[in-house]
Amino acid sequence: MVHIAIVEDEAAEREKLKDYVERFAKEYLEPIRVSTFSDGIGIVSPYQEGYDIILLDIQMAVMDGIRTAERIREKDEDVILIFITNMVQYALKGYSVNALNFVLKPVSYFAFCEALNQALKKIRNRQDRFAVIKVEDGVIRLRLGDLIYAEMENRKVLLHTVNGDYTTGGTLLKLENLLADPRFFRCHSGYLVNLQKIEKIQADTVVLAPQGVEVPLSRHKKKDLEINLMNYLGEQM
Repeated sequence: MVHIAIVEDEAAEREKLKDYVERFAKEYLEPIRVSTFSDGIGIVSPYQEGYDIILLDIQMAVMDGIRTAERIREKDEDVILIFITNMVQYALKGYSVNALNFVLKPVSYFAFCEALNQALKKIRNRQDRFAVIKVEDGVIRLRLGDLIYAEMENRKVLLHTVNGDYTTGGTLLKLENLLADPRFFRCHSGYLVNLQKIEKIQADTVVLAPQGVEVPLSRHKKKDLEINLMNYLGEQM
């Protein structure tokens, strides 16, 4: 079931968006749970992970949508943000917090469905692939989206995941073949990174979320990394 949060300080608009979600769920046969908030503080104090999509009004009196999104991103890098606004220039600020899309007020049901279908497509693309990997103390079923990066260390492969680190045998090439997924890129002879986790590409390092760890980037790999990242992100839109 998809969990959608609506953050909107105007009661009529909040109810309208909720009605749209419920109508969408019936028409597209999509199981959806809805939570509503009348301001940004309500959703971030404290923020509870578990939302798949957040519909976020930008212009709110208590805490505006951009600041709310920044607070959310401190805790949750994966939730999909869709901004609701009546001015395009406000919506453009949303890309600084990796918003997927924006919908202009007054919100039409057609535009709403387009944005929601785009978000659901992105969720499906990233959520359902796993790999079974033999590690030192047994076997793990690793969700590919949870792997931040892998590195060679003492002739073994160290897997850095959102749930901790694991050590496995073999090589990075063997791991690449096992994963067989376009979201992974060999940025250095000893490092394999998840394109989903990249925060910044620097001259000779790649910064990865959520810890901001830096891994080496071979200079001759930089251009290919940038191209692969743009192509991958484009496919998720």
